[in-house]
Amino acid sequence: MSDVQPRDESSAGDPADTPAISRTVACPGCGTAVPRSELMCGRCGRPNSGHPRIAQDRANRVMLCTLTAYVFCFGFALAGWLMARKDLAEIAAGVRHPSAKGKTQAARQLALWNLGLHLLGAVVLAVGLGVWVWIELHRPAGQ
Repeated sequence: MSDVQPRDESSAGDPADTPAISRTVACPGCGTAVPRSELMCGRCGRPNSGHPRIAQDRANRVMLCTLTAYVFCFGFALAGWLMARKDLAEIAAGVRHPSAKGKTQAARQLALWNLGLHLLGAVVLAVGLGVWVWIELHRPAGQ
């Protein structure tokens, strides 16, 4: 008997993009095979990243981290981008449930846009300060 379930052909998108979903996933804590239907590992108690609800909760946290960057600082965007990148690799490997793929991809894109905007703002600030210093240095004495 195989641990691989057949692909869901009714889902949107190219079936080749959808990874085969096994019925069990290895626990990242102890390595025990945990059924995807279980929320926690029965041996060590860690959350099962293969469960759809756990995957969606993680995608929500990645999105929140990325959106927080628009209010506070680019460090959140960098953290969100790194988290999304790791999660997408786990989805492609079949470790994390693929139901969170769309939200995780959106979080990654938002993080990249945020990092770009912060970089653009830093360049504009540096140019503005450079122009101001140049004007101050070339201002005639006594003015």
